[in-house]
Amino acid sequence: MRAGMVVMGLGLGILWIVGLNAGAANWLVWATFCIAILSLASAIAPESAPSLLKASPFVVGSGLLGLWIAALAMGVVGWMAWWTFAFAIAYALLGLAVGMEPTLPRTT
Repeated sequence: MRAGMVVMGLGLGILWIVGLNAGAANWLVWATFCIAILSLASAIAPESAPSLLKASPFVVGSGLLGLWIAALAMGVVGWMAWWTFAFAIAYALLGLAVGMEPTLPRTT
């Protein structure tokens, strides 16, 4: 799960850079950057918080979904809005995959 959060966080970082260079809507570009940082930060969450680790892909995906809806409503450049939607779905799928994996009791 951590690897997925890091890879997709870096992907959002690339989307941020491309959006800056292409002149996409500033609010969406910088919100994407903030969510990329949140994704990377959640990947370093402590092991002692398994519920936080399982919830973080859904939180990030929900934030991106909200950004996508706002971008469509405000008429933002189509490619930026739809890439935001694609990342939202990817985070939701990651969250489902993490939620479905069996958790074994830890032995010390």
